[in-house]
Amino acid sequence: MGISKEKIDEIINLHSQGLTNRKIAQQCDVHHNTISYHLKKKGLISNWTKNEDITYVDLENARCKKCLDVKPLDEFQHGRKGQQYEYKYSYCKSCRKKQIYLNSNKSIESQLRERFNRLKRRSKKSQILFDIRFQDFCDRFHEQQDLCFYSKEKLETVLGEDLKRNSISVDKIIPENGYVKNNFVFCTYKANTIKNDCTLDEMKIYLPHWYGLIIDYFKVAKGYN
Repeated sequence: MGISKEKIDEIINLHSQGLTNRKIAQQCDVHHNTISYHLKKKGLISNWTKNEDITYVDLENARCKKCLDVKPLDEFQHGRKGQQYEYKYSYCKSCRKKQIYLNSNKSIESQLRERFNRLKRRSKKSQILFDIRFQDFCDRFHEQQDLCFYSKEKLETVLGEDLKRNSISVDKIIPENGYVKNNFVFCTYKANTIKNDCTLDEMKIYLPHWYGLIIDYFKVAKGYN
């Protein structure tokens, strides 16, 4: 059961999001018994166990196990939705969001890990090529020194908050190439919205300064001609 500290941190992070041991095992490529072992070492209980005993007040409301407030049932997220043994979390959506926020913002590495995992899941769901190592993801962020690739503005990296103009986003430089090494950069949400799905030819016309930054980056990264 010897796995890296980075892998253990990923397990704890996914657990904080309410994932079951088997879901965590699938994402981390580790046996679910190993997940259970490391959660127990941290004094944590598997989500499927602690989320079965939701405290119902009546047919339409339940009491959150964390904040103790009585809330409508639609304020409690489903676990294993649409699958066998579907259940509701014993704590409300608001408390779950706060827990994810606290766990994910302990360090920039844990924030990046959370973003990396979200991006990987979203890409798989949308059938977008995703072939990035987590180390490449971190290296790219640190190379940019917390600045937007396009505007050079300071990136807002805090998770769990509403999107802002400067919220961190990940851009596919050439959209159709997917998330692969040397084809992704960190930028502000606003910059990514402006660039959207522009091709290089379109950027050369409409966003010439950003186009120049991309060409310079490609020259250094992979000898683009």
